[in-house]
Amino acid sequence: MNFNLLALLLLSNAVYGQFWRLNSPSDRDNFILETKSLMSSGICYKEVLGEASEPTLKLQTISYCCPGYRRDLQSSAMHCEPICSEDCTNGICTAPDVCECYPGYTRAGGRCEEQ
Repeated sequence: MNFNLLALLLLSNAVYGQFWRLNSPSDRDNFILETKSLMSSGICYKEVLGEASEPTLKLQTISYCCPGYRRDLQSSAMHCEPICSEDCTNGICTAPDVCECYPGYTRAGGRCEEQ
């Protein structure tokens, strides 16, 4: 095999290997994605009587944030975030007053501390 061709193949693999490493999600990113995918939406529904001439249209379903959640006003869609009264730095508030710590952190003394 030609030395120049071998060097080119080795160099191109090194570049692609670095590109993959830079763009692959970290353990923390994977934890955040997985944890958020399992979280409750925090959206509750109730039926209320509205004002309409047609009797079948009077009953309307409205959505609101469940107790322990607050509406994310930055989102155009209905999006409710859980409220954690204790510090949840280095973690994710997954439900009202439930904090899941990032990998490498444990819950101690009401906060997520590095192991």
